[in-house]
Amino acid sequence: MSLKVSPFRFVRRCVTFDDGTVSRGLTKVIKQVFSARYSYRAVVRNDAARHTHGSSIKYGKAVDRELTRWVRFGEVPNKTHAGKIVEYFEANDLVAVGAQYTVAWPDARLATQLDLVLRDERTQRLVVVEIKTGSVNRHIGTGKDLVGHPGVSNCLLHQHQLQVALGRFLLARTCGTSEADYDTLLLYANTDATIDVYRDTRIPGVTSEKVQSLLLSTAQDRTTRKRKKKRRPFP
Repeated sequence: MSLKVSPFRFVRRCVTFDDGTVSRGLTKVIKQVFSARYSYRAVVRNDAARHTHGSSIKYGKAVDRELTRWVRFGEVPNKTHAGKIVEYFEANDLVAVGAQYTVAWPDARLATQLDLVLRDERTQRLVVVEIKTGSVNRHIGTGKDLVGHPGVSNCLLHQHQLQVALGRFLLARTCGTSEADYDTLLLYANTDATIDVYRDTRIPGVTSEKVQSLLLSTAQDRTTRKRKKKRRPFP
């Protein structure tokens, strides 16, 4: 199975649709619609862990850049997290066919860029890949549920599983195919230089129909950005 050229352009972190409306970012929508009551600070209360979380965001972007160069220009990453990720792909016959691939769903005003799209040489199926760095204590929630899904923790792991599942759905929408045509892979690059891989990203108790209904019902909602704190001038 081959990957079609995306009809959407991702400019300034969003997609502008034919009717002039601007897309919402998938990660922010998941946070606002499904896990608004989640707080990383409530889970991790020590300074070291908070520092790891903050630095992992910047490092995650660096890993994304390395993997994008690997896909587009054949540049093999060094023995960093990106290098170990590539080694995992090669050991499991996973071949890259796309990086930062733009997918969207105009009806729900959603768009994002998939980290990677791979092809499994053994099955010839395309695989939607989401890569996370750090994510300390990702199995721990804040005692709250995902909105609309009683009994399902709002932990980071479930948020990430939801993200990769929706990435697959948006890919199917973009390419005019079925979700069943694609597999998913959620990969964590840990702070101890190891990687954890989830090939089955389904969440018990969460159905795609209910998730899609919630997203459509909030299509007109605005996503908010955190205001930057103004620095006080020196006296």
